[in-house]
Amino acid sequence: MESLAKDLKALIRFMKRFKCGQAIVISKDIDRIEKIEGLKLTILPYWRHWSIINEIKVAFGT
Repeated sequence: MESLAKDLKALIRFMKRFKCGQAIVISKDIDRIEKIEGLKLTILPYWRHWSIINEIKVAFGT
């Protein structure tokens, strides 16, 4: 978890500055929810993100 926090240091700094409590991160193969410094990061693998986007497009006809 420490190495992940190190990799996401800029994102965490951004979230604190703009008071964002949650973020979604698209990764190559990580699928989990992390709480780092009181912030919630939902980390999704690309394939899962892509399938969710496609389902939304089909549902809304876009």
